[in-house]
Amino acid sequence: MKYAHCLKILASVITLTVMQTSAVEAALIIDTFTDRQQVKDKLFSSGASDSSMALSGSSSSLTGVQRTFSATADGSPNSNVEKAKNSINTHISAENGLLSFSNSEKSNGTASILYDNFGTIDFTRDADAFLIEILKIDLNAELALIINNNSFSDPQLFNSAGSFYIDFISFSNPSELASVQNFALIIKGVEALDFDFKFSAVNRTGSASTAAVPEPSLYALLAIGLLVFGALKRTHIQF
Repeated sequence: MKYAHCLKILASVITLTVMQTSAVEAALIIDTFTDRQQVKDKLFSSGASDSSMALSGSSSSLTGVQRTFSATADGSPNSNVEKAKNSINTHISAENGLLSFSNSEKSNGTASILYDNFGTIDFTRDADAFLIEILKIDLNAELALIINNNSFSDPQLFNSAGSFYIDFISFSNPSELASVQNFALIIKGVEALDFDFKFSAVNRTGSASTAAVPEPSLYALLAIGLLVFGALKRTHIQF
């Protein structure tokens, strides 16, 4: 067959690929949790219970972002003060791509993760929800988010692994998501809790302003099609 018919077949293949190609989910990389950091607070400890560090460029889309961990142990000590020092503590850490929170057997403490120092960012440009991906949780944990110190999400209670969304429109003042200067996660857990999860901002419903883009493989296919078209047009090869 002639090259024109060949091009029709190639065009059909490309069209089918476009139809089957799903849009890439737009996302804002807040923290990959690969920059190691940890804080442990003991009820009777005189040491610091907070720590700040600048994240590396590969760990976040937020330029210059600083992450601050804070932990506060809480519980009822027994009469043995020395024993209480070891039995009432709350721990938060980032390592190997996970954020981990834990309470000892006598602590029902809280922890916070604050992100700031990145200027002002419009989160709604790339996302419309926060995604909480829980890999491990053995008891109850409560999590809330705060944007610019004055827009709050309703506290969410978690007790099982899975993926959970907190939509931007559910915040007390959703307009703050368009000009974020700082935001924080607050975690509270029961005694003896172990909680491992990931956290990101995603375009869940497509309401974010970022347009869907084709997958890289589609670009490659389109490029091949153009090359074939040019070669056939120049040589007029018949099949």
